[in-house]
Amino acid sequence: MIIVVGTPGAGKSTVLAGLQKQRPGLNMVTWGTLTFELAKAQGLVTDRDQLRKLPVATQKKLQKDVAAKLAKMPANTILDTHASIKTAEGYWPGLPYDVLKKLKPGRLILIDAPTSEIAGRRKADPTRPLRDVEAVEEIERHKAINLAFLAAYSALTGAPVAIVMNYNNKLDHSIAELGKLVD
Repeated sequence: MIIVVGTPGAGKSTVLAGLQKQRPGLNMVTWGTLTFELAKAQGLVTDRDQLRKLPVATQKKLQKDVAAKLAKMPANTILDTHASIKTAEGYWPGLPYDVLKKLKPGRLILIDAPTSEIAGRRKADPTRPLRDVEAVEEIERHKAINLAFLAAYSALTGAPVAIVMNYNNKLDHSIAELGKLVD
């Protein structure tokens, strides 16, 4: 499994969607979509941005259920997820050790962007009206947490880490760079 992570607003899902459009045969799955579908079916949420506001114990249960589903997917699956999740209780690992053991990643990829661009993208995104507005310093902190978690994930699994920068107006370049890494 190839795991692709990024701070919200870095453009991870946009880059992955661009790659999927170029290569429709790729097996891509979004952790958040699987989690949202499961939580919605259980009556826990009505909007995807409500997921991270659930109690961590509830999130952990959902996380285990989604990990079990993902573990049954083909080894060449590309997973769109987050290295960390900012909750009311603090930053929580998106891929705790028990999840990593089930998923057995062969590669970890971070989609990143300059903090000012992330802030601008978040502000301009009409599809996520419940997304919290954060100061640049908070986004910087989240990016640093993501790098720390990603290094730990690599150390635990032996999977190499690669970083793809997704600058404004350079989406085609980001898609091409990601494409090289998933080949």
